[in-house]
Amino acid sequence: MDIRPKFDGTQVQQLLKGRKGTVHYVVKGFRIPFRITDVDFYRLRMSTKEPGKFQRDWRFRENDLVHLEGAVKVVRKWCKELGA
Repeated sequence: MDIRPKFDGTQVQQLLKGRKGTVHYVVKGFRIPFRITDVDFYRLRMSTKEPGKFQRDWRFRENDLVHLEGAVKVVRKWCKELGA
């Protein structure tokens, strides 16, 4: 018997998740009614405290800017297709 709560669209959840080069992006929001609450762009870097683990880093290096532009274009295109 599964007792986990079902996603009926009224809770905040990930609507879009992906990666463009070194930049990862996550769009969070509601499905019903459709509303975007948060858009995150980040890159992963090695953790200094736990070997073998990664941490999110919201500071972008100069080399990441091309990937950041591509990620922003993907998110904008996705939003435009949905009419949001």
